[in-house]
Amino acid sequence: MTDWIKRIRRRSLTLPVIVLLLGLGLGLSIAGAIWHQHTIDADIQGEFERSSARVAAEIAQRFNRPLQGLNGAKGLYAAPYLAFVRRKSV
Repeated sequence: MTDWIKRIRRRSLTLPVIVLLLGLGLGLSIAGAIWHQHTIDADIQGEFERSSARVAAEIAQRFNRPLQGLNGAKGLYAAPYLAFVRRKSV
């Protein structure tokens, strides 16, 4: 074969290899970006769930704090009354 036919054959093989490698690199880059985005989404979701659980617990504690005070006051006033009733029933 002549030199120009060899050059055409080399070029015809080189272009598909270049396109294949470029496509493979692009596909791997896209797959890596999607995987990284899923990892970030999972981290953010976990952080949101932990934060919302902490806020819900704090809100429940703030609502229960006055009730605990009222129950303590009720016990404070109920104790002498119960002692009085026990003295009278004996």
